Amino acid sequence: SPVHYSSKGPWQLVDDSILWGLNDVRIGLINTGGSGDGGGTGAGSGGTVVGGNTGVLRVNAPQYSATTVGQGTQNLELMKIFLTAIGKNVDLTKITIKKYGLGTPSDVTNFKLFLEDGTQVATDTITFNTTTNTFNLTFSPPMPITVGGTKVFILKGDVSNTTAIETIFKFYIDKGGDVIGNVAGSNANIQGSFPLYGQEFTIA
Repeated sequence: SPVHYSSKGPWQLVDDSILWGLNDVRIGLINTGGSGDGGGTGAGSGGTVVGGNTGVLRVNAPQYSATTVGQGTQNLELMKIFLTAIGKNVDLTKITIKKYGLGTPSDVTNFKLFLEDGTQVATDTITFNTTTNTFNLTFSPPMPITVGGTKVFILKGDVSNTTAIETIFKFYIDKGGDVIGNVAGSNANIQGSFPLYGQEFTIA
């Protein structure tokens, strides 16, 4: 995959088969491998997850190099998510995100979601499930993504002042079934190379 550069350093998309605005039809036909359940919304652990509708929601996340961060860091960018609607308009209703790493649920709190232009996205209350290390970003009303268009979401959070030094963590979307979009009342097909990870952080 080609390497890109931003203020956070080098990154690359996990699947470079996408050429924004030029390759939408091709993407809708590609199956990158991995497993799916063959129907419904799909719940495979990798590759393309196929649902029961011709509308496709393509999910990608840039891969940044691991880095260190200090205790008490506010509005830390945890994960950037690209969602592209292919074939039909898609209404995004939910994204489930998991936390990977040691430490406690209180190490990172006050989660917020933004668009790439800095606009904060209104979601239902983001509640962290301390048993499963997950939380849901629920969009009510749904977030519309126009066919051929891409929404870029940035997940941010606050690091606790008491998070232990050398704690390592990152956030990720585990499988295609963790992203739900609707096309005219039916679930959209979800495509992506899951799991998709955000940047890995070590408390220093």
